[in-house]
Amino acid sequence: MNLRIINQTGVGNDTQIELDGTPICHSVTDLALHISVDEIVTATLTLELDALEYDGPADIKLHPETAAILTNLGWTPPAQEETA
Repeated sequence: MNLRIINQTGVGNDTQIELDGTPICHSVTDLALHISVDEIVTATLTLELDALEYDGPADIKLHPETAAILTNLGWTPPAQEETA
């Protein structure tokens, strides 16, 4: 999954955020980046969605409280993959 962030400082609030080429800036309410040498950048996005359409692979992590609420509503989390 590719994340593209363009922030043009001095041009007002003209930040662009794209996820695999799809603009998502209108839905992002918070963005945190973890950047470290020799590691892939980790981006944590908080989204406020009216509607979302995406067709492709994704690694989605839920906050434990959110997962618990969804489980109580009948959601079954996917099986955890074993790591060697």
